[in-house]
Amino acid sequence: RSVDQFLQRAPVVSWNAEGTSRYTLLMVDPDAPDREGDGSRAAQFGPWLHWLVVDCAGDAASGVTKQAYMGPAPPKGKHRYLLLLFEQTAGTPAVASVDRMRWDIAGFLKNPVKPVAATFFYCSAQ
Repeated sequence: RSVDQFLQRAPVVSWNAEGTSRYTLLMVDPDAPDREGDGSRAAQFGPWLHWLVVDCAGDAASGVTKQAYMGPAPPKGKHRYLLLLFEQTAGTPAVASVDRMRWDIAGFLKNPVKPVAATFFYCSAQ
């Protein structure tokens, strides 16, 4: 398999869950379609929603997928891909939209969620 084929499969993501807590996992690309300036602001189409899973117990596979995984495929340049994990502190978060382009992360953060983990990686076009 090529690297491109590997990247298009959803990764196995797991964590140490606290008791009966539920979590939301999301993956976004703030640099779509092309990183602008120093990257402190979302690009023209960013943040681009690559994955959204809610009501997870201790891994992504245990949750309810609201937006299917879409692997990284930057059209040009180097893009940041963020994986963010939130504890759901009061039930399933409301997700007004699962449109990938210009996903409303600020709106999502108005939900009663608590950030518990984050990581990122870079991917660039070949």
